[in-house]
Amino acid sequence: MLPQLEKLGFTNNTIIRKSDHAKIGICGLFKKEQTESLEIGFALLPEFEKQGFAFEANIEMISFAKNKLNVKSVTAFTDPKNLASQKLLEKLGLRFVKALILPDEIDEIYFYEVVF
Repeated sequence: MLPQLEKLGFTNNTIIRKSDHAKIGICGLFKKEQTESLEIGFALLPEFEKQGFAFEANIEMISFAKNKLNVKSVTAFTDPKNLASQKLLEKLGLRFVKALILPDEIDEIYFYEVVF
C-alpha cells in the first residue's frame, strides 16, 4: 500500500464505525498498471455486513475519485456468487460490463464500471 500512497497520494482505508470507533473493514481505490481506470475494493468483517457501512464508505471513495482525482470511471471486480457485492456495486452506480477470466486465473469474475 505504501508504494501506491507515495506514487498516487491515496491507498486503502480503514472503515471505522462512528459510534464507538471500532475498526470494521477496509475500502479504497487501487490503480493497476495494466488499466487506466481506478478500481474500488472493499471488505467488512462479517458481523458488520449488510448494515450500510460498505455503501457509506464506498460512496465517499467514488466521490473522491470523481471530484478530487477527476477520473473518468471507476471499476470493480466481484465473484459471480457474491450477490450482496453485486447489489452494492449496482447501488453505488456501477453497472455490470462482462464476465471474464483474468490472466493467470482459472475462475470467472464479474467486471463492473461507472463512467462519469
